[in-house]
Amino acid sequence: MVTLQTDRHVFVAGKTRSGKTVLVQSFLNTLPRVVVHDQKGEWGNYAARNHYYIVHTPGELDVLLNKGASRVIYQPAAGDESLDGFDDFCEVVYRQYNLNLVIDEAASYCRSNQVPKWTSALLRLGNGRGVGVISLTQRPRDVSNVLLSESVIIVAFRLQLRTDRTKIIETIGTEVEGVTTGEWRQMIGYNVDPNINSDAPAQVNTVLRTMPKWHFLLYDSESEETHICAPVQHNL
Repeated sequence: MVTLQTDRHVFVAGKTRSGKTVLVQSFLNTLPRVVVHDQKGEWGNYAARNHYYIVHTPGELDVLLNKGASRVIYQPAAGDESLDGFDDFCEVVYRQYNLNLVIDEAASYCRSNQVPKWTSALLRLGNGRGVGVISLTQRPRDVSNVLLSESVIIVAFRLQLRTDRTKIIETIGTEVEGVTTGEWRQMIGYNVDPNINSDAPAQVNTVLRTMPKWHFLLYDSESEETHICAPVQHNL
């Protein structure tokens, strides 16, 4: 299971139903305080099982956090899914200490090089306040480079589009540590990239393109190493 310090930023990418949300949910209960921005309203069942409050406005969130709530899911009120509304939400989170913010589908709000003011503050200054940001997206090609450059850990599940894989490779490099192309062929059960020598290091592009469901790559910027991780168990 992935573990992390509370003030670390984490970036998680992968195609729909590849395992992103399952992975993140698997370690949230190890963190002392969590706020989830749930734009699509898909965390309701998780909230019920794990005793999260659900709120819909920045004001409601502010009141709950200042009362000491440690588990909150924020689902924007209808009509308030705007960038300004998201930044108001991030301002409330920024004024707190020692919590983790989960942004589900970060590409909706942090595109290209335009990151909202308070989101930027969380990414640049949040670790000094004990605040870590966990960003999830199906489309890494669409997110700001700031999300990747400020993340200590980058997790990548299967990515179908070359442009998405390229965005990840630009950050973590081209090769997987400790796995040869031949070993990867054995792991997935077919002869991918037959023109590449079996003894050559497995390529990140190939691994992301052929990654079995629930498996993922994990890159730690502190060690600058990329590893293939065991499947996420869908048991939550």
